[in-house]
Amino acid sequence: MSSPILHHHPSCCIVMANDALKVEGGSLLSGTVEVSGSKNASLFAMAAALLAPGKSVLAGAPDVGDVRNFACLLEHLGASVSFEESRIVIETDHIYSREVPPELAGKSRASVILLGPLVARYGQAQVAFSGGCTIGTRPIGQHLKGLEALGASINVRDGYLVVSTPRGFCGAEVKFDTPTITGTVALMLAAVLAEGETTLTGPATEPEVGDLAKCLIEMGADIRGCGTSRITIRGCKVLRTYDYKVMGDRIECGTLMIAGTLVGDKLVVKGARSEHQTALMRCLREIGAEIQLNADDSITVSRAPDPKPISLQTGPYPGFPTDLQPQMMALLSVAGGTSQITEMVFMRRFLHGVELAKLGAHISIVGNCAKIDGTPTLHGAVVEGADIRGCASLLVAALVGAGESSVRNIHHMDRGFERLDVKLASVGARILRIRGALVEETR
Repeated sequence: MSSPILHHHPSCCIVMANDALKVEGGSLLSGTVEVSGSKNASLFAMAAALLAPGKSVLAGAPDVGDVRNFACLLEHLGASVSFEESRIVIETDHIYSREVPPELAGKSRASVILLGPLVARYGQAQVAFSGGCTIGTRPIGQHLKGLEALGASINVRDGYLVVSTPRGFCGAEVKFDTPTITGTVALMLAAVLAEGETTLTGPATEPEVGDLAKCLIEMGADIRGCGTSRITIRGCKVLRTYDYKVMGDRIECGTLMIAGTLVGDKLVVKGARSEHQTALMRCLREIGAEIQLNADDSITVSRAPDPKPISLQTGPYPGFPTDLQPQMMALLSVAGGTSQITEMVFMRRFLHGVELAKLGAHISIVGNCAKIDGTPTLHGAVVEGADIRGCASLLVAALVGAGESSVRNIHHMDRGFERLDVKLASVGARILRIRGALVEETR
């Protein structure tokens, strides 16, 4: 079907192909599809490897662009990173750099979480202001406020955040103004080697944060309260390396469940935990999908024969995930009535609405609200993705559209989904990857 989309070279060069997907809509999805490991949880665990010298092994991580880019960041710092089948082996005995330059930080907004482990272990780090998807402002003020509370000195110099603490981090109480996943992760990675006890009040409760806590506990950290409104971390003098398997990707799982609601004929989604999908399942059942939770922790989804309109609002976990909002918009485009989505996390996360309209969707956007007037059918068109989840929404919509669609710029999707097109094709979708020009190279 498709050859590998990412190519990794010893010189830390990542090359991604500007491929397109040709999709023939109208096929039903039937059979079993396996969810890959969590992209975001993998990045957090990879950063945690910096906290201890030696060899850490991360099992189950997806082979996607964002993970490869983060591996480049670690290699630039002096780590040795190798991809061995379904494992990533990270050796951190010879970390010689404390700097993440713009050309690498610009590839991954997760680069900011490196501040915690680098400063905790080496006393100093400087990270260029990062990039990422074009879906709105991602402020890091709470990250920096928390690091200052732990005793860090922070300066901005020549486009870099320069963070240092010559005497090491000291435990403190940090109160978040609003839950932030990367902020919570950054402070957890800093506090595990701090002197004394740190409390994080109002942290993010997403499962990926809890997965990082499990990884850190395996390394010897003392962390309590993950998943609640208060996390307590008692600092350790040293941590050990890990051999850890990352959780399943709940966003990929949710994307496949949404596809099943559109065109599923007993589509079985395997490899992610159903309790992470509570908000999504509530919406899908309201729309009319048949959802069955199986004894082996898989989820069977059958299409809604007459999709109903709903209104929803994104929010921090356990609310409806912003990372599933674009895919849900594709589903609601064929609901029988008017739906509304209110985006409360990223104010610019409606770029996919314009592209969905090319497929026949009727969407109007005012501020952070999108009104979707459902139409019985979508049709084939040429559309272009602008970010990871937006690309997935266009692919999902193309599955139900009448005729042939071309989804372009899918290198965005390849950053966060492992072979999503191949997985969908394995359960009945008619998808062909068209190879394009190479578009990204980082040395």
